[in-house]
Amino acid sequence: MLNRYSIAKARDKFGQIVHAVEQGKSVEITRRGKPVAVVLSLTEYQRLTDRQIGFDEGLEAFRQKYQPDDTGTRGHGDAERDVSQAPCPGR
Repeated sequence: MLNRYSIAKARDKFGQIVHAVEQGKSVEITRRGKPVAVVLSLTEYQRLTDRQIGFDEGLEAFRQKYQPDDTGTRGHGDAERDVSQAPCPGR
């Protein structure tokens, strides 16, 4: 559950807020009852602001990780099969 403090109360309890954040809790700061800020741990902040890769970089990383091996198979036990022999339910 998110702890909530007004700006005035947050000033008075700043040490307790920092301690709570170190324990993994997030704290919402309000002004006149409306949320204006959130205090969170450095670990959580870094997780949220960590560089996200774009689609092109992600696709290239995927291709590098799952490229066919030297035997010509797809790897992971997914040998190609003859689809002409596969049962077809027809429609």
